Amino acid sequence: MAALGFLLIAVIVFMFGWNQIGATDGKTTSIIAGAAALLMAAAVVFQGATVFGTSALAPVGALLLLWAIYGALVAGIGISNTGGRALGLYALFLAVAMIAFAVWFFSQGIVAGVFVTLAVAVPFFLQFFEYIAPYRAIAVFTGYLLLIAGIISFGASIGMYLGLVA
Repeated sequence: MAALGFLLIAVIVFMFGWNQIGATDGKTTSIIAGAAALLMAAAVVFQGATVFGTSALAPVGALLLLWAIYGALVAGIGISNTGGRALGLYALFLAVAMIAFAVWFFSQGIVAGVFVTLAVAVPFFLQFFEYIAPYRAIAVFTGYLLLIAGIISFGASIGMYLGLVA
């Protein structure tokens, strides 16, 4: 389930990165992010991962639900064409959560999870400043960092599917 999650994270992050640098419009990004959010939520429900249980998949299920909420936020903001302050606040929360998940992945020996969560945490800290403290000058830089994080997440998911990375 982690490999599927990293693939869907890559979709959301990569598309939002394209949106940040101005290569796509908000509607296209919102449709793709909304679809990825629905797939993440469905993966958690149908895989039977309990988020607050003692299952080994519980932290991965929680990670996917956090990303499903982010995808839904991106979709809602893109469709309604409203300001991104809520997205900026959630980006800060998600960045801190990604650091906590990186510690958990490290303790479990899941190298791909450490790389993905840390690669995503950095642009999300910047995204907080971009949306909350209207500092739009870093939007393009954040977009390129999101593109790189999306590529890292995609590579980690493919590596996990092929059994190359733990």
